Amino acid sequence: RALSDARRALETALAALPPAGRPTAGTHGGGLSFLRGPPPAADSGPCAALLANAQSAGYARMLPVRSRLPAYAFGPHVCAAVRASQVCLVLGATGCGKTTQVPQYVLEEAAAAGE
Repeated sequence: RALSDARRALETALAALPPAGRPTAGTHGGGLSFLRGPPPAADSGPCAALLANAQSAGYARMLPVRSRLPAYAFGPHVCAAVRASQVCLVLGATGCGKTTQVPQYVLEEAAAAGE
């Protein structure tokens, strides 16, 4: 029963979203026009800082710990799903890395792309 209720709620929420690729006027302070401009250069600002951090000794020490989390192997799949859909639902056991690692994968991929 709980699963069918969750599915119904998700389907209702998805049905309320605007069609993909068509910004809705009046949202985010006047539409999604901020997404239309060119992305910032990867060699400046937060992107550069994140990419530089990925070269640090601390990051190198943390990577083996991250790689042991179950979510680690799914990082590329999650990033592809996020790019392909307006909504991405990630399910996994407690402690698998959903809350900590999934946002990190998405952020790292976006920074590498200069976004």
